[in-house]
Amino acid sequence: KVIDFASFFFFFSFRKDEGRIVIFASRLIMSSLGINDHISFMMFQQGDAEAWDSSSRVLEPLSKFSLLPDLCHTLAVKALLHICKLPFQTEEQSNVEFMSSDGSVPVVQVGSLVACGYEGVIEHLNAKGLLPSCGMTQQEQLDIKSYTALILGKLCATEMFATWCSENNFDQSSCVYGSAFPWPLSRVMAWRKARHTHRYLAAVGWKGCDAAEVYGEAGRALHALSIRLGSTEFFGSETPCELDALVFGHLHSILTTPLSDSRLMDLVSSYDNLTRFCHRMAVRLSSQARQGEMH
Repeated sequence: KVIDFASFFFFFSFRKDEGRIVIFASRLIMSSLGINDHISFMMFQQGDAEAWDSSSRVLEPLSKFSLLPDLCHTLAVKALLHICKLPFQTEEQSNVEFMSSDGSVPVVQVGSLVACGYEGVIEHLNAKGLLPSCGMTQQEQLDIKSYTALILGKLCATEMFATWCSENNFDQSSCVYGSAFPWPLSRVMAWRKARHTHRYLAAVGWKGCDAAEVYGEAGRALHALSIRLGSTEFFGSETPCELDALVFGHLHSILTTPLSDSRLMDLVSSYDNLTRFCHRMAVRLSSQARQGEMH
């Protein structure tokens, strides 16, 4: 479809506030793709919801335009819902990132309630008493929270660094992410995403860190996870818990997402018990799918 490029360049040239540019760009993108405006405001829906709705939906970005960080979070959420044996439907949509209140994916719609990203889903399930850890001791719950914080703090930041800050991966990431938008928005939105990543890494204290420092942090996080798992099958001991879903979502995505700079993949592959864990979880979830427990 034809986009009014003259209007875009006028706005970009004379409206330098980034927020205004993003709002304009988002509407231009949705209009060009034939996406209804009301969908983008789903994030404002509120209301009391039952514990879980059998018609719940997991809205995820189009797989062909998805990068490592989003793949990790999306798989972690779906694995979590599978572990909790909560039925859901999966839908790929091109504007999921803009439907989310904070840009995190996937977006999960449960009745009239919308939860964004892994942490939003965890918060909802915990409030409804649906997490596997709800039946654990307080010490076990604290243990899960500490390792969850390790992954969300260190591993997630490394994934973002590898995607947008590695010279060898930047062109690949820009091309994949930008392909979801028509030119010249493809260049603008890829630039914005990279800028957001740099700001986030600076906020968590990684400004100016080189690759050796970043991958060193990731290596220490993976070593801690390997020690915690040990020779057991799951982090939840005999059966998987939310920590298993989070670890699987991230590590499996890292192992199956080829990047020009493969240092992060090589780090994960160096831990035999973590790679065996990923295989074990994949087999378990595939078995559930064959039994009709997953959608």
